[in-house]
Amino acid sequence: VGDGTALGVVTINATNNLTIENSFKSAGLNQQVTGSGTTQITSTGSINSSDAVTLDANTLNLDGDITTTAGGTSGLVTLNAGTGGLDLAVDQTILTTGGTTSGAIDINVSGTGSVDLFGSLDATGADGGGATGGVGGQVNIDTVDGSIRLSGVVTSGGSTTGAGTNGSAGLIAVESGDIDLNSSHAVTLLSLIHISEPTRLLSIS
Repeated sequence: VGDGTALGVVTINATNNLTIENSFKSAGLNQQVTGSGTTQITSTGSINSSDAVTLDANTLNLDGDITTTAGGTSGLVTLNAGTGGLDLAVDQTILTTGGTTSGAIDINVSGTGSVDLFGSLDATGADGGGATGGVGGQVNIDTVDGSIRLSGVVTSGGSTTGAGTNGSAGLIAVESGDIDLNSSHAVTLLSLIHISEPTRLLSIS
């Protein structure tokens, strides 16, 4: 289902475990009620949506990509997890693109759940061609009492090849009671978080 022709808006009202094993295409995906189990995208699966995506479960295991193409509020990716935390596998990407402003990426984890982003978050603004480049989307990552590990976050504004100007970068905000800043992760944060001019705030607290 959803592997060929894109579905309309898909709402999941209640589920314990949700697994996406193939390419899932839709005009929006909303896991509306907080799940008590695990939501997983396997290594052979992905989500490609022309509208917002919300996944809500105790544990989010993301071994496949998530892409939204609408931009703005319609391109928002919201990922809510509980004590099981959220994991994005190496070489996988959460990508928002399209519109005058790329969609935001909002990650919220409650309890002692951690955020392990071994893959990339990319909210780069759309290329403007001869016009002004698109604005990069905002990225928010919040945990209550869990660690956060980042390997790549990009919110750069879109470029332009003509008389227009490059788009503004999006805000990156990271809030946690236990941010992992050991030597290797400190280097990762410094080298793989990209915010283009004009500079926007990077907030880590």
